[in-house]
Amino acid sequence: MEPRAAAARSPPGRDRANRRHLCRSVRTAHRGAVRGLSRPSRRGDHVKTFTFEVLVTLKDGLSDPQGKAVESALPSLGWTNVHHVRVGKHIKLDVDAEDETTALEQVRGMAVRLLSNPVIEDYQVLEVSPK
Repeated sequence: MEPRAAAARSPPGRDRANRRHLCRSVRTAHRGAVRGLSRPSRRGDHVKTFTFEVLVTLKDGLSDPQGKAVESALPSLGWTNVHHVRVGKHIKLDVDAEDETTALEQVRGMAVRLLSNPVIEDYQVLEVSPK
């Protein structure tokens, strides 16, 4: 049997420049950002829940391979009168806010920053209804 090799270590003085302890998790590292999010107050404020539906589709002029695959499969299933199939995402979400305008602004922000890729996709808010 051969002796075990020494564990790989960085040379003395070449360790991390910052000697602070490493964070335990991603959650710990982002805790400050989460605290900064605005949340509606439930202390006597008139907070309502609004339901939104967001439709995300590829911009016109861009190739839609998934839509073409669906379009080419439809005639074999008996539907020969369907053309220009586009496939997208349908997202339904509930938002707690004091009024519809505030909730709608938040949903539009979500659509631009998270739910869609503004370079290649368009979004549309389909329905707004208070619960």
